[in-house]
Amino acid sequence: MTSIAKKMSLLDRFLTVWIFVAMALGVGVGYFLIGDPEAFFAPVTVGTTNLLIAFGLILMMYPPLAKVKYEQLPKVFSNLRVLGVSLLQNWIVGPILMFTLAAIFLHGHPEYMVGLILVGIARCFAMVLVWNQLAKGNTEYCAGLVAFNSVFQILLFGVYAWIFITWLPGLLGIDLSSVRGIGGKTVADVTIGEIFVSVMIYLGIPFTASGNNFELAIAVAIAVFGVASSVAFTTVVGPLIEVPVLIGLVHVALWLRRKYFPRSIVEEANADGVQSLSDKDRAFYESEACRATRKAVESS
Repeated sequence: MTSIAKKMSLLDRFLTVWIFVAMALGVGVGYFLIGDPEAFFAPVTVGTTNLLIAFGLILMMYPPLAKVKYEQLPKVFSNLRVLGVSLLQNWIVGPILMFTLAAIFLHGHPEYMVGLILVGIARCFAMVLVWNQLAKGNTEYCAGLVAFNSVFQILLFGVYAWIFITWLPGLLGIDLSSVRGIGGKTVADVTIGEIFVSVMIYLGIPFTASGNNFELAIAVAIAVFGVASSVAFTTVVGPLIEVPVLIGLVHVALWLRRKYFPRSIVEEANADGVQSLSDKDRAFYESEACRATRKAVESS
């Protein structure tokens, strides 16, 4: 049986493993080989920015951003329903849901709460292209929505970070005063401008050449709160759970496709050949349940 995981590249399939290995290697090198981290990284530090970390984050985000076809953005606006659903899910439901979860489960751990909020407001558009392909989604709409949300990410991430980390917690009586940024600043002192500058450094630069975009959450957490902060540590949670959860959702999407959109399977088989179908799709295509759909497509 063709597995969804087997269709992924070696890097993507074992992303969680590579992250754990990298974390363990980094902790090991830091603990055993680097006695004074501040002195060790001083030659590659400008202000509060570690150039090695900045380079690594930009290098990590550049490939998916470079693959985005921004010229397809107008296609999204031709379907207001798809555009509206994307805006609702990504910029209203998603951030509010993540803030609610952070407030409920991490209100006693302010730094972890801030880190989870940062992950929640960073919309994913990198791996979305991969998941869409595996789930047999519409490539054009996916590229358009990825482009659309990446533009919104650059423009609105700073505003959303200020709303959900500075303004809303205070309005609800949630005390985040113990969370300290670089230079001893409290969350209340962090401005939209500071976050926007971080976004432009880590996202705006590779964007000019071009998914929960966890790289951006990590970058902003490091730039604003410091690489050794619990906020930065929390932002690595996203990639650790993303791959196994999304693989499961891909299987759900393919099941829904067979149940409610059998015509798309028949059209794919007619266009690319039955051998292009996965084992489950091929079995469904050849079953009695799909016979009526095959005849309808043939006669149309």
